Amino acid sequence: RKNMPIHITEQVHNNSIISGSGDTLFLKGEIDDVDPGLFLTDFFRQARDQMDETIRIDFTGLNFLNSSGIKCIVTFVMEKSPDTKIVFVTDSSKTWQRTSLEVIQSLDEDNIAIEE
Repeated sequence: RKNMPIHITEQVHNNSIISGSGDTLFLKGEIDDVDPGLFLTDFFRQARDQMDETIRIDFTGLNFLNSSGIKCIVTFVMEKSPDTKIVFVTDSSKTWQRTSLEVIQSLDEDNIAIEE
């Protein structure tokens, strides 16, 4: 297994900023593009290529994520290696985060955690 830190240079797309460092992917702002897969697919591919046993996805700075963005996260979760653990880091004051991510967590409850 790889044991190297993730490094994905910060990218700005309309109202969102995405980046990756250490063991964490950061999603900030608002992902409300018609097709966020145009940038999220490559972002998650880079993360998957560099991924360690556990990857954290920090949503605390994300104010909005549309259904197309959620679909990109579902795809990422479905394509990860079976033993990779994912931790969604959420902001408890943004209830949509937990509700949306709990549905994704149900896809692989042994390997997906949500923390606030």
